[in-house]
Amino acid sequence: MEVYALRSLSGEWKNGPLSWRHSDDPCGNWDGVNCSNSIRVTELDFSNNKYLNGQLPPSIGNLKKLQTLILIGCKFSGTIPVELDEEQESDDSHLNLCHRSLNANHFTSRIPASLGRLADLVCSSMNVKHILLDSNNLSGVIPESIGLLQKLEVLRLDRNNLIGLVPQSISNLTRLKVLNFANNELTGMIPNMTGMHALYNLDLSNNSFDPSE
Repeated sequence: MEVYALRSLSGEWKNGPLSWRHSDDPCGNWDGVNCSNSIRVTELDFSNNKYLNGQLPPSIGNLKKLQTLILIGCKFSGTIPVELDEEQESDDSHLNLCHRSLNANHFTSRIPASLGRLADLVCSSMNVKHILLDSNNLSGVIPESIGLLQKLEVLRLDRNNLIGLVPQSISNLTRLKVLNFANNELTGMIPNMTGMHALYNLDLSNNSFDPSE
């Protein structure tokens, strides 16, 4: 049962909310946990629990019905487990997350090349509109597959350790309103964004882009 899986998961974290210690029923009384039918964990929202820390172990894949994972402003560290990678969504050990916000932590993973496969997932009536991975220690390059997320409105990858070029496919995100890649180590030419008419907040500062001609 997923309730027992969540109890085990919480045992690997430190400084959780007081309600976790005062009840043995995560679905009934734990702050940040929402369930369906009282037993299937569908949402974990621990945003701004600034003392909650630890790592995300592979056992998070045991929460089979988890659709929303929000860890904004916690102190999680280590790598983002492959169980949160949509590339192998047909595998029972992988989750079909609709909403994933892991910004303002201390994760050290690369951004998976399968990121664009989020566009192929159907999670109730939700569409992927926000990707918030800022303020971590993410490394590697921004995958070309980002351009597949054509309903995306907010993309924040700022304050990481990303390198390489901004993919040309970024110009496909014509609904994007907020784009922030500031404070990374990105290089090369900035792609043509003239067709991104919805964009009103753009920050590419503190990188090493080539000067425009």
